[in-house]
Amino acid sequence: MINHKRTLASCFCGIANQAILTNITAILFVPLMMLYDITITQFGLLVGINFCAQMVADIVLTIYIDKIKYKNIVQIANVISVIGMIVFAMAPVIMPDNPFPLIVVATIIFSFASGICEVVLSPITDTIPDDYKSKKSAMSLMHSFYAWGQVFCILYVSVMLYVVGIEYWNYIALSTIIVPIVCMALFSTTNIVQVRQVSREHNKTAIKSPIFFVCCVAIFFGAASELVMNQYASAFAEIALGLSKIQADLLGMMLFAVCLGLGRVIHGFIGHKVDIHKLLIAGSGMSIAMYAIVGAVNAPIVQLFFVVLSGFTVSLLWPGTLVIAGDSFKNAGAWIFSGLAIAGDMGAMIFPSIAGGIVDSIGFNKMYLVMMIAPIATFICHIVLKYLTSKLKTTSKNILE
Repeated sequence: MINHKRTLASCFCGIANQAILTNITAILFVPLMMLYDITITQFGLLVGINFCAQMVADIVLTIYIDKIKYKNIVQIANVISVIGMIVFAMAPVIMPDNPFPLIVVATIIFSFASGICEVVLSPITDTIPDDYKSKKSAMSLMHSFYAWGQVFCILYVSVMLYVVGIEYWNYIALSTIIVPIVCMALFSTTNIVQVRQVSREHNKTAIKSPIFFVCCVAIFFGAASELVMNQYASAFAEIALGLSKIQADLLGMMLFAVCLGLGRVIHGFIGHKVDIHKLLIAGSGMSIAMYAIVGAVNAPIVQLFFVVLSGFTVSLLWPGTLVIAGDSFKNAGAWIFSGLAIAGDMGAMIFPSIAGGIVDSIGFNKMYLVMMIAPIATFICHIVLKYLTSKLKTTSKNILE
């Protein structure tokens, strides 16, 4: 008998590992800059490499995810993430004068693992049967652990840097491999049945469906709405309030992640009682308001408050879209999730990069006003999705009758 609680616990650990892999370089930027003269340009290169490696993993899994057991895929991701973090930690030991080339190699390795986790954990969660009591909100609850993983990573790394010193950053990073090791142990005792009955006809239907297309557009702009606020929360706190990097991470990025996690946890408990479409329309609508307020107000503390609060309003824009796609195409392959992950990663990569250029040119306020296009587009997409899925249900009902 399959223990669905253990399946969820394994996925929770897996997505927390993904959060650590995605965020640890940004959190360690100050030590890397101070110790090895790594420039902001080089740091930007690492961020770009991170998302590009994740997208490569998304594309590869689009082809192979329905041909390999999910359990094997996720265990491969755990092994790769351990290898990547070991290379990352050993970079200053092997190349003390210039560790940057090895840091790049390590980033490619563990970011690829992060991309695998991003894709495979959603279909694993989706294997939980519809009649299971937590099925309706399992996806949001699982994705909430990305936020809690980010919070843990910021707190743990910041405290350890303060306690042991920045020169030991690599040993701090190395200690995080305990998470994928625990994840390996959990998945080794977890039985996963790939319940999706993949049908070529259903795959063709999904590819041609306007619902899948709009889901891709929605998650592209939804990820952009989340990541612009997330990635610039610390920078805004640091520049506008004159805080140190560690203080800015704690007050900016970490509190944003807390709000992100709370939004997903709340949906985890009440999601089965509320229409997901209404929640996504409301969330994207409130996100428009957050961007407008942050862009229009000239009071840094008030602005930071709404930047942090936006973590709550954007919290369902990614996992909620996955739920809609999973429910709409139950007989299509898990490539649905990897396809959506590609769209999400593109939004997460393109919009923050554009935002950085806008900040350099015309400042934070106008950047938020320009980037408001992301939640506006997300809002429109979810109105369209509500109409399309309602139409699909009506059509299906008439066919059955």
